[in-house]
Amino acid sequence: MDIGAAELTTWVDDPWAGESYSVAGIAAHPDDAEMLGQGFGRVLIAGEHTAVEWSGLMEGALRSGQRAADQLAGFEVA
Repeated sequence: MDIGAAELTTWVDDPWAGESYSVAGIAAHPDDAEMLGQGFGRVLIAGEHTAVEWSGLMEGALRSGQRAADQLAGFEVA
């Protein structure tokens, strides 16, 4: 990640976020975010809700997007 190219945003300023973030319900398991972030076969899931310690933060959205891109780079195209 190039820190010099970083851009500061907030949920309110981001037209794509819609001022939203996830909240784990009472039935949530502590490992749910990590499990979702691993994906399911060729299905990858990204979003702040999969960023474990960064969950609920814009930083989590960025990190999960980078993780999913890295995972995607490892797939073979059929």
